[in-house]
Amino acid sequence: GSTYTLVLADAGKVVKAAGNVTLDQNVFADGDIVWIYNSSSGDITLIQGTSVTLRLAGDAATGTRTIAQRGVCTVFNLAADHAVVGGVGVS
Repeated sequence: GSTYTLVLADAGKVVKAAGNVTLDQNVFADGDIVWIYNSSSGDITLIQGTSVTLRLAGDAATGTRTIAQRGVCTVFNLAADHAVVGGVGVS
């Protein structure tokens, strides 16, 4: 699948992705939530954009995350440059 960069219109919606997804800074506001569903039969990557802190929920780990095949990822935006992610098949 092709790559996709999240946009403000994705807030509050499910993004169905078959390729890597990028989260850039200054797209979402504090409290915005986006769900990503990996519709492919392989892993995809949620890419931490420049100047963004992408934190794995329940862990101190930051950086790019993997979403397993048919996995669902919740992206909770804490600020314009900081998000927490978790879900089924997210590492």
